[in-house]
Amino acid sequence: MKIRILFVIPILDEAGAEKHLLNLFENLNKRDFEPMICCIKGFGSLGEKLSLEGRNIIALNRKSVYDFRIIKDLFILMRKHKFDIVHSYLFGFDLLATFPARISGIRCVISSRRELSSWMKFYHRWLLNLSNCFTDHVVACSNAARDYALSTERFIKNKIVTIYNGVDTVKFYPRHKNPKIMADLDLGDSRAIVGMITKFALVKDYKTAFDAIAKVKDKYPDLKFIVAGSGGLYSQACEYANAIGIDVNVRFCGKRTDVEELLSVFDIFILSSLTEGLPNVILEAMSSGLAVVATNVGGIPEAVEDGKSGILFNPKDSQALKAAIIKLIEDVALSREMGVYGRKIAAAKFNLIRMVSDYEVFYKKAVS
Repeated sequence: MKIRILFVIPILDEAGAEKHLLNLFENLNKRDFEPMICCIKGFGSLGEKLSLEGRNIIALNRKSVYDFRIIKDLFILMRKHKFDIVHSYLFGFDLLATFPARISGIRCVISSRRELSSWMKFYHRWLLNLSNCFTDHVVACSNAARDYALSTERFIKNKIVTIYNGVDTVKFYPRHKNPKIMADLDLGDSRAIVGMITKFALVKDYKTAFDAIAKVKDKYPDLKFIVAGSGGLYSQACEYANAIGIDVNVRFCGKRTDVEELLSVFDIFILSSLTEGLPNVILEAMSSGLAVVATNVGGIPEAVEDGKSGILFNPKDSQALKAAIIKLIEDVALSREMGVYGRKIAAAKFNLIRMVSDYEVFYKKAVS
């Protein structure tokens, strides 16, 4: 008999956790598993596509996590479909999913830890700990996320495991530079192309990256800096780029659906986040054969080996980021060696097939 799984998430949009869930949903062995996705707020761009394809996804279209009709909606859904497993994603929705799962008789209730949530206030932690009372297992995306949860939460000591994110290494591979993107972004005359794909939020600290680029530009005026992503601070980021004088160098691309092609035109990938669980975009960059320069935070050093597949630096240290970028611009052989090594690590340790297999084994054991 197939194991029936309900994934619960706020919205299925173009973001790290959401793309991870989509990959898991699409690649679970359908002979053994029957997955469904429930989006609390709405489908989102990825969810809308699945819905139009007639896939097993629904949306509750609730506007707020404080709408307690969500609990009733989920209870009815869970009783109707008699799921074996409920797996919730992202804070704020754990309690909304785990409580009705428990009272509706679900065999196994699982929640996720995909960040080091230092932003939480005491009442957030209280709600999270309450949710943990209804949870059988917790899955962390990195050892750093697991250890942070163990140090800040209650009732998960013997429940939490690490399953690393996985990237589609067939989709993300070292490519020739996409000529259309090169032309569209006017990149042809630059010695080096540095790129960053991020969400424009305070925790991503775009200013450190921009400040570093401004310093690199002093030595290499023709440097090009590609920035892709969206978020609440997008307009402020554009204004900041103008204010520090890198507007000629930077190319703002907004949200992209062709990330694998965009990565092909990068020479160096950078990320300046203040904290991370284990960002999928770094795994995608590694799988694409790029040297990675990123902050030494969270789960990043579990993927990026300093000096081998990339260079790690301390948060908010734009001088160190500048030095790393210049080092890789001037030592092209080293940059390529790091890219090759990173690709090997991604293929061996962070590939999608391994991730899905780990989840399948985990789910089967959880309901055995």
